[in-house]
Amino acid sequence: MSELAHKETFPAPKKQMPQWILVLLLLAPSMILFLSLNIYPLVYNIYLASHWIDMSNPTNVPVFVGWENFEIILSNPLVLWALLRTFIYTALVVLIEFVLALAIAVLLNREFAGKRFFIPFIIVPLMVTPAVSGKIWLYLYNADYGIVPLLFSFFGIDGVNFLAHPVLAFIGVIIQDVWHWTPFLILLFYTGLLSLSKEPFEAAAIDGASAWYTFRHVTVPMLKRIFIIGILIRAMDAFKMFDELYNMTMGGPGDATENIIFYIYKYTFKYFNMGEGGALALVVFIIIMVLSMIFYEVMRDRSDAA
Repeated sequence: MSELAHKETFPAPKKQMPQWILVLLLLAPSMILFLSLNIYPLVYNIYLASHWIDMSNPTNVPVFVGWENFEIILSNPLVLWALLRTFIYTALVVLIEFVLALAIAVLLNREFAGKRFFIPFIIVPLMVTPAVSGKIWLYLYNADYGIVPLLFSFFGIDGVNFLAHPVLAFIGVIIQDVWHWTPFLILLFYTGLLSLSKEPFEAAAIDGASAWYTFRHVTVPMLKRIFIIGILIRAMDAFKMFDELYNMTMGGPGDATENIIFYIYKYTFKYFNMGEGGALALVVFIIIMVLSMIFYEVMRDRSDAA
């Protein structure tokens, strides 16, 4: 045999896949999931908002109406009152929950007897789903066998029906939200406090700074970014609250506790007007996005300045 016959032959190296194709293949599953769960519903909602669709009669053909649905809902005083009520509700619950959560988180950051049992007790409301939370407080406020009216009777105030009075029902929904979601901010702020570096506090103590001065000028500036995250999450959740409201008051008495999300439900699933419901949902989406961006920019600028 010749010398060439003993030489091994190797296949020619395959051409490597371009880098951009590999990146697209790796991103494709997550991008498809993102588009199907986020972009498609948004595009379909825009389609609904620009058409007249009456689901009470399935034979009706969708009719393109442009901005007409937006003009109808924005000229409805009941919708505008519901929007104002939503802003008031969101501002109140976020403010109350922020103050309570920060105070309790600062308390938990200190050592005291029973601390290890106190923390699990605090987070119990977070284990309750929103719908169940609404039902719990519906029974607590019940005028016949509820605990809250019973407590008022001990002080000589009998026959208080919280959910039958417009103002008391609104306050009752706020109390329910504070009970349910304050533990979320407590955990967020408490973990933030645990993550802070000890050097600035030691320097403040050496300089003779008081506890209030240290809290205001050291602790708060270092937690500002966590405050931004917590307030943004709670504000968006409170603005679109529905499950608790549906199971607790159904928007009543009258329309005293109806928020803007409840009106979306009414337009869409009670009046079967998909067009106006979609238009209102799109308005709420835009409001939440704009307010979130404005708040984030304001808080970020203040944090950077600090």
